[in-house]
Amino acid sequence: MNENLFTGKAKFYDAYRPEYAKGLYDYLCASMDKKAVIADIGAGTGIFALPLIKAGYRVLCVEPNDDMRSVLQEKAALYGGCESIAASAENTGISPNTLDLVTVAQAFHWFDKTAFAKECRRILKPSGRVAIIYNSRNTDTPMSKELYGINKKYCPRYKGFSGGFDASDEKSFEDFFKDGFEIKSFSNDTVYNSARDFVGRCLSGSYALKKDDENYDSYVKELEQLFERFAEGGVLIERNDSVLYIGRVGENSSDKQSF
Repeated sequence: MNENLFTGKAKFYDAYRPEYAKGLYDYLCASMDKKAVIADIGAGTGIFALPLIKAGYRVLCVEPNDDMRSVLQEKAALYGGCESIAASAENTGISPNTLDLVTVAQAFHWFDKTAFAKECRRILKPSGRVAIIYNSRNTDTPMSKELYGINKKYCPRYKGFSGGFDASDEKSFEDFFKDGFEIKSFSNDTVYNSARDFVGRCLSGSYALKKDDENYDSYVKELEQLFERFAEGGVLIERNDSVLYIGRVGENSSDKQSF
């Protein structure tokens, strides 16, 4: 039950996770009519969906975790055009052939990809597309390598960022996008103005220790020390790109009925 991994982390997630590049939204919106209906799957606290809602689109936000969804509902209540759905990516409950676009931001690695692809084919219009988005940090920097080591030391569930999923490997998406896909990258560096911001971002991870976990204080202390070593003038910049993978999910023979 992957959705349970974020229970108790919603406030950290919403406060400290980076937003996505404005250019990515501009690119998506330029290809859609204002009447387009969008479903954001694994919507979390609404970080990706909110700019689309503010832009006037109708967005169905599908999120199975109660904590994350409660924050999403609180924010979305200020705007029209948002419907919150407590459901999984593989069984959204959305009516068939009703969507122009499905978006998945920072969540694709949690899904059963075969079942999710089948669900996308069910809920999308024939011309509909799927957009998978990742804020992809540069993991080759000295700071990122030290952060990897700290997480491996303290966090038993840590398999790498994004659950060890390599979003930079195009092959990760080839089986999902049967008919090919387009990749667009937009610069979106993350700026931490304090150790608190940096530690908060780290604690928002599904793998990160919680306050009542053993070694939590030692974990946080090492994260604070890491910030101090690499910050310049009290500011740490983490190289990051918002990367978009977009295409149609082609029909699979297993979806067809036999007569």
